Amino acid sequence: MFKSLKINTLFLLMVFASVQLCAGQNGRFSIPANVPADEISPGKVVFKISSDIRNSSRVNAIDNPDLNKTFNNIPGFSIYKKFPTHSMPAQERNAYGQKLADLSLIYEGTFDPLMPVEKVCNLLLASGNIVYAEPLYLPKPLYNPNDPDTASQYYLGLIQAYQAWDVSKGDTNIVIGVTDTGTDLDHPDLQDGIKYNYADPINGIDDDGDGYTDNFMGWDVGQNDNNPSIDIVHGSFVSGFAGAVTDNATGIAAPGFKGKFLPVKISSNGLLNAAYEGIVYAADHGCQVINCSWGGFGGGQFGQDIVDYATINKNRLVVGASGNSNSEVPFFPSSYNYVLSVTGTNDTDTKWVNSSYGAFIDISAPGEAVYSTIFDNTYSSSSGTSFAAPIVAAGAGLVMAHLPALTPLQVAEQLRATADESIYSVPGNATYQNKLGKGRLNLFRALTETPKSVRMSDIVITDNNDNAFVEGDTLEISGLFTNYLAPLGNLTVTLTCNNPNVTIINGSFNPGSMATLTSVDNNPAPFTVAIGAGIPFNTNITFNLTYSDGSYNDWQIFDLVINVDYINVLVNDVGVSITSRGRIGYNNGSQVQGIGFTYNSNTSHLYESSFMVGTDTSHVSDRTFVSPASNIDDDFTSMLNVHEVVPTVYSDFDLESRFEDTTNNPNAIGVEVNQNTYAWSTPADSKYIIVEYTIKSSVAAQNLFAGIYCDWDLGNAVDNKAEYDATRKMGYVYSTGSSSIYV
Repeated sequence: MFKSLKINTLFLLMVFASVQLCAGQNGRFSIPANVPADEISPGKVVFKISSDIRNSSRVNAIDNPDLNKTFNNIPGFSIYKKFPTHSMPAQERNAYGQKLADLSLIYEGTFDPLMPVEKVCNLLLASGNIVYAEPLYLPKPLYNPNDPDTASQYYLGLIQAYQAWDVSKGDTNIVIGVTDTGTDLDHPDLQDGIKYNYADPINGIDDDGDGYTDNFMGWDVGQNDNNPSIDIVHGSFVSGFAGAVTDNATGIAAPGFKGKFLPVKISSNGLLNAAYEGIVYAADHGCQVINCSWGGFGGGQFGQDIVDYATINKNRLVVGASGNSNSEVPFFPSSYNYVLSVTGTNDTDTKWVNSSYGAFIDISAPGEAVYSTIFDNTYSSSSGTSFAAPIVAAGAGLVMAHLPALTPLQVAEQLRATADESIYSVPGNATYQNKLGKGRLNLFRALTETPKSVRMSDIVITDNNDNAFVEGDTLEISGLFTNYLAPLGNLTVTLTCNNPNVTIINGSFNPGSMATLTSVDNNPAPFTVAIGAGIPFNTNITFNLTYSDGSYNDWQIFDLVINVDYINVLVNDVGVSITSRGRIGYNNGSQVQGIGFTYNSNTSHLYESSFMVGTDTSHVSDRTFVSPASNIDDDFTSMLNVHEVVPTVYSDFDLESRFEDTTNNPNAIGVEVNQNTYAWSTPADSKYIIVEYTIKSSVAAQNLFAGIYCDWDLGNAVDNKAEYDATRKMGYVYSTGSSSIYV
């Protein structure tokens, strides 16, 4: 028989004087839930300092008291500049208004690997003068070729390379940077395709003064030497697509024909320990196109900074493989802004079975059973988006040679806009409509057509309320529209959605005429859409943008999660997210669903919080972090998702929900919990929110223990202290440092 135990829990925030947040406290970092533990380097973090303390930065130290105080509180912490030879850009933006990347302020820190990397990141962020802090992600090559077998280069005919070569055979001055696991330097089909650096022959001297001694045939960034020989065969296989010598009566032909490649080894003993550093090396050493047939699910600002540097500062094109997860999960660097993202197809233009797909894909290319160079002067066939990407990269080199006036981003759009959309009529692609990019690469069309191409970027979506998009919300969608190629006379943009419960209120935008490389935003008149009833919780919907101007027709898709099963409470000075399964502040372990716990700002003072109930050490139900730190103990299951009570009964903003611990918990106690939330907007009650729990259980009340676990981060977390006020029977947390907030 169920018994009831009623617990009232009060969140109370008190401010004694003025609120003084640490300078540079720009939010919180959390590891995305889909990042595997083996893609995070233990004991390492990468961070960028503010330009305000540039003069305090040294190669192995930063002369700043606040930062050094934090550094001293991180066990075994030491730092060094990632790119010590780079300096601040001479100007902030390029001729197109794009902001140049500054790599001179990026550091790598090492620390005791037993210390959770998320904690280190947030300690750094809270210390002040830190732009971002994130783990050092460890990407992976996407596929290792199998044993040699007989195969043919069917992909050359499919992408119309032979017809393209009648128009242009490329240029030996166009270089593809192959950032990978090295190459077979003496392969008869590769050795003459390498772009040798004759300004620095192998003689033990840095003849060209670039900081790299004897980098005659590329560089091993992973081990910092001049020998980019293969670590694992993946790099040699990729090299064949990027730069195998064509028309030499030997082996295979590369799509770029006369184009060269530069081997940039980014691995050490098979681990890609210097992947993004490899992009920088390739960008600094003349590679107009940089191929990245590797990646991972962890994306951060460090990787975007590197791509920005290569694209904007150095005027290069970065090409990325989309991943082999057979899912729509974003993959990096392929999903970063400015990267030309490539997924893989086969000889019938059907998606390769393991190719990733989705809104972040720009173009498709053959990647299944493709033939290329491997070790010991031999050849093989294999499959993977790793091999679709260098085919496109080589094609980009051919376009650059033929159309030298185009910028790298225009080259990317030239390839995308002329791709063959006929792949969407292939029966095997029926479930991937608009999710394999514009189409499959067609080199002949890319060299001979003058297409138009508009893309929307910097997309902002808001409900002008709590930005937790639920039933009944009206959303505004705005962004920047850029015309990359031929001029437009009367452009019209139309927004549609694939979900019948989403109503488009204003789905049209008319920029009119647009010259090449001009942009316009629709912020003054954004798209508006309404979320209707009947949509399941946490539904991923797809919006489709249709571009039209006379005979020009194009499209672009982007995704959004709506009807989320949490609600942001923002009716008074305190802001907090209330979820449907006992967690407070954030809905999941990645801290991307929810606002945390705020006070009159957008800065969260909470790392995590969860309702907990237990009878002994073997029977505890909660939704708190477990190891690895990016996962949570998912013991509770929703019985009634959190929703607003209308009309309100007790406060100005009433919420109710219900959850239990039996369905998803092998060590369940057997409880049902009714959760009610109350918040007021009146000044006398504006600094607290009440969360009330009614617990039903067959366990005797005296044997049941319940409460709320909170991990607060007020200012610098290492200065936080928890105490108990016996008179008021109230626990509270405060900072012994500069923050004057008490919770």
